[in-house]
Amino acid sequence: MTDPDPAPAELVHFYSYATGVSLELPVGFEQVAHDDGSATYAVLGDDDVTPVPGTQLLVQVVATLPDDATDTDRDEAVDGLATALADRPGTPVEQAELQVDDERVVLLTTRGDDATTVLSAAAVTPHRLVSVTAVARDGDVLAAHRAAVESIRWVGL
Repeated sequence: MTDPDPAPAELVHFYSYATGVSLELPVGFEQVAHDDGSATYAVLGDDDVTPVPGTQLLVQVVATLPDDATDTDRDEAVDGLATALADRPGTPVEQAELQVDDERVVLLTTRGDDATTVLSAAAVTPHRLVSVTAVARDGDVLAAHRAAVESIRWVGL
C-alpha cells in the first residue's frame, strides 16, 4: 500500500494596492513591509518582527508605462528588466518564460555562494513593469516562491 500524496500547503491570499499584485503564499508568510511601489512578504522569526533569513519575497513596481505603450514597448521593457536581473551575482540555474494571468513573465533562478537561491521575475502589465525577487535557503521555500509567482493576478486600478 502506498501513502497518499501529502496535502498541499494551506495558502494565504495577499494583495498590495501599491503594486497591484495579488498572490498566494503558504500559511506563515506575512506582509512585513510596503511603500508606494513595493511590498515585502516573509516568515517572521520567534520575535514576530525579524524575517527568517531566506524567506523574503519582494514585489516592486519598477516603472509605470504610458497609456500608449505598444506590445513592442512592453516586450522591450520586460526584456530589459530581465537582462538587468540576470546580471546579478550568482550562478544561473534556470531561465524560463511563463504566462501568468495572461501576461508575459521572464523567470530567472540563480544560486549564490552562500547556499541561497534567488528567484527573480520580470513582468509587464498594460501599465506597470514589475519585478519579483525572492531569496530562499531551502527547496520548500523556493517552490513556494515559484508557486507565488505563478499565482499572481495583475489588478489594474
